[in-house]
Amino acid sequence: KELEESTEVYCFAKTLYEEIEKISKFRFYLLTDAFNKQRVKNIKDVEALLIYRRTYQKRLMDSNVLDFDDIIMLTVRLFLENPDRLMYYQEKFKYVLVDEYQDTNYAQQTIVLQLTKEHHKVCVVGDDAQSIYGFRGANIDNILNFNKFYSDAKMFKLEQNYRSTQLIVKAANSLISHNQHQIPKEVFSENDSGEKLVLKH
Repeated sequence: KELEESTEVYCFAKTLYEEIEKISKFRFYLLTDAFNKQRVKNIKDVEALLIYRRTYQKRLMDSNVLDFDDIIMLTVRLFLENPDRLMYYQEKFKYVLVDEYQDTNYAQQTIVLQLTKEHHKVCVVGDDAQSIYGFRGANIDNILNFNKFYSDAKMFKLEQNYRSTQLIVKAANSLISHNQHQIPKEVFSENDSGEKLVLKH
């Protein structure tokens, strides 16, 4: 009986987590406010959005608090609906620096584009081969297509690895070379060759 109860609690928690994760991804793509059937077609996704808007969002508003996703999403909305506020912050932040750009999502990229639309004074740092936050909505195309938004941008490749041995770097290059979409680079190391890599399975 205890095992059955534990299993039920686990299944409930897993389902709840999956729904929260799904809603979070909708917010990354700014679908919760401009929600329509053309962009969200799966009936379960529609239900998840309705739950978000009628319960979770209401609880946040009643408590007068924001969660992290809201801070991002509402900033985008603030700039869209209040051009004077956007202009104020464009003047306030004339130089924008973004680290780990390969792990930004659609909503975060939208804020960067909004702030830098007029002056284009933006510097982003990132590595398309180290994008690990896809489960949190990160879109690797943000860094791969950076030059499409900023055609006059200059790219500086930092290809020397100071941490790893030569064999590890060569192995990494070999794996990365199979990526279909990437920024071409040849990482190298001047450290010792190091021990041979062993594949365990």
